[in-house]
Amino acid sequence: MKFRTYKRRDTTRESGFHTSGETTGSECKIVKSWFFYDKNITASLKFCKKSLKLVDIFSLNKSMLALGFYIFPESKMTVEIRFNYLYQDKKYHTDFTKKLDFNKWNKIGVHDYIDILDENEIKDVFVEILFFGEKEISYHIYGLDFNIISQSHYIDNENAFADFNKKTAITIPETYYLNHEQDLGLNLICPSIKAFKEGKTLVIKSCNRCSRYLPINIDEERTTLAFSNHCASRAPCSHKNFAKYKIMNNDYPKIEQINDDDQVQTYYGHQLECKACKKFFVNAPLNPMRTSTQHREDSLRRRAIEVLVDTLLDNEWIYHKFRKQEKKEFDKHIWEIFGKKCFNCGKSITVNEMDLDHTMPLAYLWPLDIHATCLCSSCNSKKSDLFPIEFYDKEHLKQLSKITNLSIETLSSKIINMDAVEKLVSKVDWFFDEFLIHKDYQKIRDGKKAADQIYHSIQKVILASGLKIDLLREYYKKTNRYPKSITLKHD
Repeated sequence: MKFRTYKRRDTTRESGFHTSGETTGSECKIVKSWFFYDKNITASLKFCKKSLKLVDIFSLNKSMLALGFYIFPESKMTVEIRFNYLYQDKKYHTDFTKKLDFNKWNKIGVHDYIDILDENEIKDVFVEILFFGEKEISYHIYGLDFNIISQSHYIDNENAFADFNKKTAITIPETYYLNHEQDLGLNLICPSIKAFKEGKTLVIKSCNRCSRYLPINIDEERTTLAFSNHCASRAPCSHKNFAKYKIMNNDYPKIEQINDDDQVQTYYGHQLECKACKKFFVNAPLNPMRTSTQHREDSLRRRAIEVLVDTLLDNEWIYHKFRKQEKKEFDKHIWEIFGKKCFNCGKSITVNEMDLDHTMPLAYLWPLDIHATCLCSSCNSKKSDLFPIEFYDKEHLKQLSKITNLSIETLSSKIINMDAVEKLVSKVDWFFDEFLIHKDYQKIRDGKKAADQIYHSIQKVILASGLKIDLLREYYKKTNRYPKSITLKHD
């Protein structure tokens, strides 16, 4: 016998948007970034365009000037971006500053709204990117472009404005729909392009909706760039179109991910749509049409795993326990020890704006406890079920260790909570016969039983962790029968 869900749920909705027909999302190109090194602790890039035509977007009578690129610093540095332009004989400027994570790819995007007055263009558009480091400046850069945004979906579409402002940090710079394949030397006025050398190799993959080629993080797939992973917890991804990409350019640099069929092979796979198209043309139209049943399924499964972990580990609910022992609120305590800021991006947030992150992911049976992390909702969405080592750089891990009192070894690991797994195996009969038999977990909604989904989620991460533990087999060994709480069929 083996586990199965009742059936695959019937399609309940269509977005109304279709693929471009030009690309399938399964093509790629292998390209080189540009590398820059300067022994000084400051450096800058300067670009200029003589004029840019304004475009009214979101029916706001405003235009948007945006810049985006991908950068891999080899040392600690901060980037400051300055827009300067002339409009109706007046000078305007905008500043943006961000601390970069070093030894990993960073996504940079910044935009500024321009009120459209009498003239329909801005002139003498200068963009300056300044780098401030603790030692010499050394970085790889790809895909830099700046322009007035003219994405057709944004024009005369006031409804797109709300979608644009949702989780924007996750989708920049893709959400600007810039030309990231153009030469870095285009519009560069200082330094000369001769100051750059050939840099790191990048794989840029096609989007099946906008047809752009955008980067994927071939060396650290779980730290995504322009595309989300397809099989995060079910890796390796076995879906051909999502995991293998036909190479479209000739004389490409050789990388180890090229398989025998001359395709780039990935482990986790990637969505066919870039993050921006996924947001605007898949999620935005479909989310309002999600059934209440589907929303309840997601929250019920997560709450069930939370309750299961606390029960297995004999944990009292952390909010109640902390209030009883410390005489104060748990969430306020975490917010305060993290300086009332998002630990990842450093943005100041109120306690009500904070998302309490498990630090070690709940999906891998780690509880919400005193080691929680204070994140803003945007960063918490990006972290999702990633382990700290997959989301933070080494400096962040050191800081996180000091604040949470979790060891660097723990934060650097990607392991399931073995205490919870061992307790689950020892109480496997209770898990199937008492926990999953609960009436809320036995309800069938749209042809899917909650107990099936809870069991499947847990079994999946156990196998993904490299453990050869089959909960059904363990149950049968202990009871000499199969459970009635989940859906089974004969082989």
